[in-house]
Amino acid sequence: MSNAFSVDPDPSRAQRFLRSSQNLLRDAEFGELALESSFFLAHQACISAMEALMASVGRAISPGEGSTIVLLRETNGALGPAYNDLFESLSIGRQERNEASYAEPTVSEAAARVMLEDARALVAAVESVISRS
Repeated sequence: MSNAFSVDPDPSRAQRFLRSSQNLLRDAEFGELALESSFFLAHQACISAMEALMASVGRAISPGEGSTIVLLRETNGALGPAYNDLFESLSIGRQERNEASYAEPTVSEAAARVMLEDARALVAAVESVISRS
């Protein structure tokens, strides 16, 4: 099982992951993509944004089973309770991503739209935190 642990903050790593999340989000918003492509790019933008925040605040997640759940929990904790609804939605999106990856390779238009909205909100929140540090 994956767990979180303290590390030295790494502003350079945080910036690299933040740039990656911004690029992935920009690509996810490209109107010509299939819903699945947009959904997966937006999901990965969220992962990169969360990794950026972890690097910024000096936290890391060990690889392994449950690592995304731990990453979601740690990032929500770092951003605070004002973001609880966003992380509830991201948790649902994680489950939808798993289903689309392993069970049924389709994504609804609504799921893709919600994932894009969540990615925009998360990237903006992480940008705000990192710009203050």
